[in-house]
Amino acid sequence: MLGISLNNRIFAGTIRNKMEQKKITISDARLRKAAEQGMDEFLQVFIDRDREVIGGELTAENMGWLNGEQISLLAYAIFRDEVMDGGFVQLIHNGYGPFIFDNPFAKAMRLMGAHDFSKLVYKGKSLYDRYKDELTKEC
Repeated sequence: MLGISLNNRIFAGTIRNKMEQKKITISDARLRKAAEQGMDEFLQVFIDRDREVIGGELTAENMGWLNGEQISLLAYAIFRDEVMDGGFVQLIHNGYGPFIFDNPFAKAMRLMGAHDFSKLVYKGKSLYDRYKDELTKEC
């Protein structure tokens, strides 16, 4: 379940757990405040809340708790933070190359409407695939 409303409702997303399902909620006031500050702040509300629910870091163990949109949003946050700090080389050096380039991340971004961004990720993937061995070796 995934829904967003700014009309006196809350954002609700469901994460799956083998034992139980949990509901992620974000108050309307928090969403409105973030929306007034801009798109980055608006997205960050969702990213922060998802990270909070999974214990701060996306792992193989807690990845199954999230739906595809939540995983894609966290992947976007990881991509953005790594590339803005140290570029594609840092992203790969810190071990995120397979997570970003060996999964349908670029396709997910395209389907979410981020067409130009998706093209950038596809270009990065082609270079990653070509130079993977050199980029991922110990140094």
